Amino acid sequence: MLQQSAPATRPGLEEVKRQFEHWRETRHTRSPIPNHLWASAVSLAQDYSICKIAKVLHLNHSHLKKRVLAEQAQESLQPGPSFVEFELTSSLPCTEYHLETEARDGSKLKMQLKGPDLPNPLEILSAFWSKGA
Repeated sequence: MLQQSAPATRPGLEEVKRQFEHWRETRHTRSPIPNHLWASAVSLAQDYSICKIAKVLHLNHSHLKKRVLAEQAQESLQPGPSFVEFELTSSLPCTEYHLETEARDGSKLKMQLKGPDLPNPLEILSAFWSKGA
């Protein structure tokens, strides 16, 4: 019987607690918490409140909160695609379109077209995008 291995997951609260306990027991001086332990603690904020994490791991609530907020800000700064190219070919008959787009001025266009003889969506999109030009 074959056993499937579990997908790699981030450590849970108890595992991170054990990592912190081991680090506290084995450190020689009052050294700062290593970055990999901070990263593990911050990753727990996806599943637990900052208050609970700070209490269980014996961390300063304010320091943990600053790191969590910094991580969230960093993630939100990662840009999404600014341009997506797609090809519309006429080799296959298309009987349904679902398109959504937004112009630079913030106006939005949503199209849901169904039927055997549909207009070319590029003509509609070109007219929409050029209306403000």
